[in-house]
Amino acid sequence: MCCGAVLQLAATASFLIARYLARDRIVAMAKNNKKFLAIDKAIGEDSFRVVTLLRLSPLLPFSLGNYLYGLTSVKLLPYILGRYLSDLICKQPDILFLML
Repeated sequence: MCCGAVLQLAATASFLIARYLARDRIVAMAKNNKKFLAIDKAIGEDSFRVVTLLRLSPLLPFSLGNYLYGLTSVKLLPYILGRYLSDLICKQPDILFLML
């Protein structure tokens, strides 16, 4: 339980570092890139689903994903809730095994 809370705090810190130290630079560099702006807008509109589904897939390493979500228009609360839900789904088999 304690480890999960610490992992959640560390992931949120990574998200916030990327959001407040690098996002403005990324947006300024990509302001003429219509594809980036369209993807960023789509991700921002459905942040919870994007974060949850990407965390459940093996396509993106978790630590890298935390920073990348911070660089996009993903909002903080949907990020935290999506990350928490995906962790519960991934860890449920482990928890059930430990209960046996």
